[in-house]
Amino acid sequence: MDLRQIVNLNSTENQQLCLDKIRVLVLLGGSELFGHERATIEIFRTLSEIGLKVRFVISSRLGLENIAPYLDKLSLEWIQVPFGYHWYYLQCAPTNLWGVLATNILIWREVQRWQPTHLYTGNWLSLSYAAPFILLSRLPFVYRAGDEIHSSKKVHQWFNRLIFHRVSFLVCNCKFLADKISQKLPFLDPVVIYNSPPYRPEKSINSIEIPKLPQSATLILYVGQISEHKGVPLLIKSMIKLILRGQNVVLWLAGNARWNPELIRQLRTEVKDAGLEERICFLDYVEDTQKLFELADIHVCPSIWDEPSPNVVFEAKQAGVPSVVFPVGGIPELIEHKVNGYICKQATVDALVEGLTYFLEHPKERYQAAEAARASLQLQFSQEKFQQQWAKIFIQSCKNK
Repeated sequence: MDLRQIVNLNSTENQQLCLDKIRVLVLLGGSELFGHERATIEIFRTLSEIGLKVRFVISSRLGLENIAPYLDKLSLEWIQVPFGYHWYYLQCAPTNLWGVLATNILIWREVQRWQPTHLYTGNWLSLSYAAPFILLSRLPFVYRAGDEIHSSKKVHQWFNRLIFHRVSFLVCNCKFLADKISQKLPFLDPVVIYNSPPYRPEKSINSIEIPKLPQSATLILYVGQISEHKGVPLLIKSMIKLILRGQNVVLWLAGNARWNPELIRQLRTEVKDAGLEERICFLDYVEDTQKLFELADIHVCPSIWDEPSPNVVFEAKQAGVPSVVFPVGGIPELIEHKVNGYICKQATVDALVEGLTYFLEHPKERYQAAEAARASLQLQFSQEKFQQQWAKIFIQSCKNK
């Protein structure tokens, strides 16, 4: 069966096939609850609601602080294995080699004990540590590509040809990424399944200090890492330019710069020097972002790298907030220009100012875009569609076994 035909299986057949017989061992890896981790957890949170059994394999070195508590909140099972660090850290080579050995032994033991029907990962680093077991196992293996697959070095290319021949299904979260991977690994035929807004356990909005909005101000919201590749420095410059032009706007940034504390110090200084600390507010990390989206008028996602499918765009749609984005990666696949959002002409300060100005100066169009954003989630990216598509992946891989 052609992989693209999977999404066309009718719902009657889907209902006849029992997900409660499917048990997936998920190699999550990761150290933080970034977009990839949240998207993976959301897949199996929704599938567990309709009978699929899941057990996550997380890193004992990096995942216990953030990922384990989140899985516990969702009542999802997990075990820990060492995994390791990035291979280019040569000083970690002994630890990494031990991580490969220990990881494969522990995964083998868990497979014997828990008897999964499938293996899954979407983390290239985790894949590299578990590769010996995956290559020897006969279990159906599903790989979700949420980012481009490493291929910059010959060793990466050799490894990819070896391990991805073992993949039963390759799922990409946007067409942009599917096309890029198909060019590098032409023997693969990716299935595209877009993300769904990740579940966020509710926390009181009072757990963070919410700044007071100036009267009649338009609230622009950014949610994500405070980093250069996410376009935050460019966003700050754009906001300063807008405010100095006389626009009654406020920007809230919900996210931290754990990996680059110097950057946020520089950005805070830039805002302070412009005298705009009451207009551009850094909220740090916020778990219950949906509360912020409910207050926002415009969402901005100024990524300057080829980001495939950011979760925050779906969260904005869920709250009925139009997004202003750059034309990079798979992001334009999520937005209909001037209908449910705005796609800037290019990834520059001036282009972002132009995009934000469009909604600031056209409040009627902004309200219409807000309603269209909410409607597009249900029509194109609903949780029901997301759940059904992923269920069919695991059901079909059982058939093809």
